[in-house]
Amino acid sequence: MIESVSLMDLPSALPPPPDTSDPNVLQAFAIVQNGYLAAHGVLNLGRPDPQQLRYHQGRVTSELIPLLDAISTSTPDPAIIPWSYVTAKSLADLYNCLSQREAVAQHRFDSRITVEMYTDSYLAVKKRQLPPFNR
Repeated sequence: MIESVSLMDLPSALPPPPDTSDPNVLQAFAIVQNGYLAAHGVLNLGRPDPQQLRYHQGRVTSELIPLLDAISTSTPDPAIIPWSYVTAKSLADLYNCLSQREAVAQHRFDSRITVEMYTDSYLAVKKRQLPPFNR
């Protein structure tokens, strides 16, 4: 079951990693941060598209979490452990929030299609039931 997370529970940005001079760690963190900010931005949209939300869910699981894992395992500094935990928790909360919004957006999208299909079918039936026009 997905933990309920609101947008207000998410930090607006991820905390920077502990002091490091490794350019690979800094570059990997920049990618993770940019991905987090992009997904967070989509959540701030009034009515995001289900496809946008699924894209960012996939990006969290296939790109951001593996990069966080690479950062955590490639840095010998013990200060990376608490930072990794906080960052992983933020990414998990982001994923859960994306999942919740995607479910709502998909339901809204499905409902709209059903209404449109029903309306189109109803109009087609009514059109066939109209008597012919006599002059």
